[in-house]
Amino acid sequence: GRGQARGRAIRVTGNGIARVATIDAKSGTNRTLSMLAIRVAAGLLLVALTSAGLFGGVGELARPAGDSSPARPSASPAANGTDDGFRVGFLPLLEDAAANARVLVATGEARDRNLLRVRSQQEAMWGSLDAADAWLDANPAPDRFISAEAAYREGATAIRTAMDDAQAAFLRLDFARVARAIKTLERGEAAITSAIALITAPG
Repeated sequence: GRGQARGRAIRVTGNGIARVATIDAKSGTNRTLSMLAIRVAAGLLLVALTSAGLFGGVGELARPAGDSSPARPSASPAANGTDDGFRVGFLPLLEDAAANARVLVATGEARDRNLLRVRSQQEAMWGSLDAADAWLDANPAPDRFISAEAAYREGATAIRTAMDDAQAAFLRLDFARVARAIKTLERGEAAITSAIALITAPG
């Protein structure tokens, strides 16, 4: 009978879930451990760690592994360093970066803790900045747009710093640091928006 099943483990079934029940030899108290709950908790932890990029390289927690970012807008090379050529080539990349920065800012302000969604948005942001950097490396800004390039680079640096800081803060559940990272992200988005204004200003 149940009263005699002390000091040993028995298998019971309840509500369709297999459980292991251990009977305490001294107190006779049932201590049940749901195997399903363990599997669910382990699965959620694995998703969180994977989403946070813990299986990537050290120092690249926020950086996607491989080229999985969406296609960037096409940008033509500058026409011999002319103002119009620079504007036509670089402006679409700036606008793409600004749009992705606004998405991240909105996600941060909403305190969205869906790591899979945040990870996807970060990948898009990294892709935008990398594309803009690569274009600038091949097409130096003409004198008129040097200030626009400087504003973009300031914004890109702030955004990258914010993503790294937010990622590290998430892993430590340091939400005060996450809030500070969002402020840095906002400054980065504002700087890129300023670069767009400088490029599109008449004159």
